[in-house]
Amino acid sequence: MSRIRNFCAALLMVLLPIWSVPAAAVVNAMDPAPGATVFYPYFEVDLANSNGATTVMTLVNTSATAILGNVTIWSDWGTPVHQFPIYLTGYDVASWDMRNVLNGVRPQSASDGQDPTDAISKQGHYSQDINFASCTSASPTNAQLPLTTLGAGVVADIRAALTGTAVTNLPGITAGSCVSNAYGDQIARGYVTIDTENNCTTKYPSDSTYFTDDITHQNVMWGDYMLINPAAGTGQGGLATMLESRGYTVPFASGDYTYYGRFNGFTATDQREALSSHWIIHGDTDFTKIVAWRDPKTTIGIAGATCGTLPANQPLATDYANVVWFDSFPDDLTATAAFGSPLSKLAMSSTAPLSMPSVKKTGFFALGLDHTVAGVPTVGTQAVAQSMVLAVRQPRTGGLLGSRAMAFPVQQVMTPNAGFGRVIHN
Repeated sequence: MSRIRNFCAALLMVLLPIWSVPAAAVVNAMDPAPGATVFYPYFEVDLANSNGATTVMTLVNTSATAILGNVTIWSDWGTPVHQFPIYLTGYDVASWDMRNVLNGVRPQSASDGQDPTDAISKQGHYSQDINFASCTSASPTNAQLPLTTLGAGVVADIRAALTGTAVTNLPGITAGSCVSNAYGDQIARGYVTIDTENNCTTKYPSDSTYFTDDITHQNVMWGDYMLINPAAGTGQGGLATMLESRGYTVPFASGDYTYYGRFNGFTATDQREALSSHWIIHGDTDFTKIVAWRDPKTTIGIAGATCGTLPANQPLATDYANVVWFDSFPDDLTATAAFGSPLSKLAMSSTAPLSMPSVKKTGFFALGLDHTVAGVPTVGTQAVAQSMVLAVRQPRTGGLLGSRAMAFPVQQVMTPNAGFGRVIHN
């Protein structure tokens, strides 16, 4: 564990100067530039083994201006199950272990008003430290910094929400329902988003006024994450995905497909760029797996479904004409022969690893994960759907560190036939 954390810290110190000043970025391209939302597409925590798999996340403020972020934990059906604020002074770095969060211990931070002596969130020589008065006391609409430890009942419900068992009392979720797939392995799975915000809100991105009252459009955040398994002695690291906002430049228009579009009727009030819909992954059938996140494009099932069943819009459709494995010659193999049926079983945001085809040893995989939902905007004549595809690689034998890298995006949902978007400067 300590070796992996030391490695992450050393890597961060090398990379931080590169990101100290936000550079020109390209809207609607998955370029590694600071964003107003950081998307960690997958995490897992082994709840049955305290020395088993967990996920360590890092968040960086690349600007001198102090910022406030809203951390949202989502189930693999795309249901928000818990949120909390996080404050960073200028050029600050925060890191936390998701195991601690699922034990009720969240990362500690506090703005200048709650931490005047800099005992919690320290101010550097070149950084700003300001007061967010909304973080001083808890209320129905405001959270309090520094964060307190979560109670046992809340912890149990968050764990239930992430393992496919019945939830008793979480905001927005019907009591007694489930909001994730049940794999029966006591591993909590999901994903995390962090949005820049202007107050210590208690709202989720699914709340009706979240995008008009709470978020900001500061393209200054950057992140990475690492899945580690101390018991197995393995780790896989990768960059988070930074989603840029156009709220301060030429805004997205109502009807555009944005990342949070399903929560605001695709009116673009979130102003976050969407992800890609088509991906290419180079693969070796001995040690490459796929993790896929898919946008349901609706809020059906967000409040839960009867445990043991799927929401009405599941499983999401899969067009196997756009899921093809190419071997190294290059001859394409039909998707049904090469891949079989697992992709058709993906729920809202599936995070179950899928093995590469075993027909050939090396090659590449092309995936188009579009699906149609009535009323959702199309681009030209195309019905599109954003997704995220990760290539997970672990050395065959005896390797400590592997990789969990974003696949290569080849088609954006907003500009499917127009290259990689438009350049902006923030």
